[in-house]
Amino acid sequence: IKCFNSAEALFPYVEKFFIFSEKYANTFFESFWLETLSQIEQSKEVLTFQDVIDFVWKPVLYQCIQLLNDLKTLKIQLSDIDKLLKEKYSYKKSLTRDLENLSKAVSECCDGVKDLKWIKAVSDRIWQYWELCSYGEAFLKIRDSL
Repeated sequence: IKCFNSAEALFPYVEKFFIFSEKYANTFFESFWLETLSQIEQSKEVLTFQDVIDFVWKPVLYQCIQLLNDLKTLKIQLSDIDKLLKEKYSYKKSLTRDLENLSKAVSECCDGVKDLKWIKAVSDRIWQYWELCSYGEAFLKIRDSL
């Protein structure tokens, strides 16, 4: 550890990263993380440890918290959810599990408040929207073929 004393700033974040990426692994965190890294890689700059915290970890954590808050309060449009999630989930159970894992990770890393009651209702709502859209798409295909 003495050899890496400059990495000391990262130590508290390594455990939090583990919580999001392994203990409560979820597609949301992974997607936000990869998207943020992709944007940074385009700049071709070398990042310091503090840069990783400021420009990767904190924005990704904020996105996770914001997504949960928007879903919980129903501030996010279903069409936006569709763009963000539809290609990632083929089963309602996996969507619900990922939302629960994201909520648990945020809770454990940030506020300690575990409130999972709302997740099933939101997951059901998203899934109903997707089903409705698929019925609409099927109707349009039938209409166009006539």
